[in-house]
Amino acid sequence: MQIKTYISMAVLTTLFLSFLGCAMQPAPTEELVLAESQIEQAKKEYSYQYEPLLIKKAEDKLASAKSLLENDKNGEAKYLLDEAKKDAEAATALSAAKKSKKLYEQSQNSQNMFKQQLDNQSEPTQPGELSP
Repeated sequence: MQIKTYISMAVLTTLFLSFLGCAMQPAPTEELVLAESQIEQAKKEYSYQYEPLLIKKAEDKLASAKSLLENDKNGEAKYLLDEAKKDAEAATALSAAKKSKKLYEQSQNSQNMFKQQLDNQSEPTQPGELSP
């Protein structure tokens, strides 16, 4: 009989401490600042132009996390803030890659046009023709 009492007390104590630990989790203020700044950085990098869905996803997660913080659901909020930060980082990186690709393609086109102009200028002229 005493063993059952001790086991019951141990289970209740464990549950109580688990609940207390969840309730006492500090607000993820650092994660909030990092997520907000990463989203702002992504916007400055024109991620809306290249990766609008990822930025929207990050902003939605940030808004949800703020709502969770108001309801003292700090653990869930921290998770969403980390996710929002990762989405914004991905948007920034993908935008940079797409911008680089676009610049590369533009430089290739310019190079081809310049090469074509040189080829046109260096074509031999027929006797009696004036060179351009």
